[in-house]
Amino acid sequence: MQEPAVEDGQETGPGGVKATPVSCKPRAKKRKTNDDIADIAKQCLDEINGLSTETDKSEEDDDEIYGNYASSEMRKINNELLKQIVKGEIQKIFLRAHLGHFEAELNVRVKRQHFS
Repeated sequence: MQEPAVEDGQETGPGGVKATPVSCKPRAKKRKTNDDIADIAKQCLDEINGLSTETDKSEEDDDEIYGNYASSEMRKINNELLKQIVKGEIQKIFLRAHLGHFEAELNVRVKRQHFS
């Protein structure tokens, strides 16, 4: 097998791959002015704000959409006592779901669908 041609200033690494020497000299640091720093900060904030709005939109799922609907309906209830009763009932439903109360009903529905 023939070795690849190596130009001046290049070395050959493992497998005959050309490697270009890298200068490790530190570059002279340019002092940033307050305007430069303000521009950089503004660019960073713009990027962060852009990313957060993109993330917020992409992470909206069915549960969040339904939660927005539920909160919209709650805002329509003007009576504070009635609103507290509705919230209590919703909490009871969540508790029953977490305790597995609806699992048996779910299994019965699934079985009925398979035999229909």
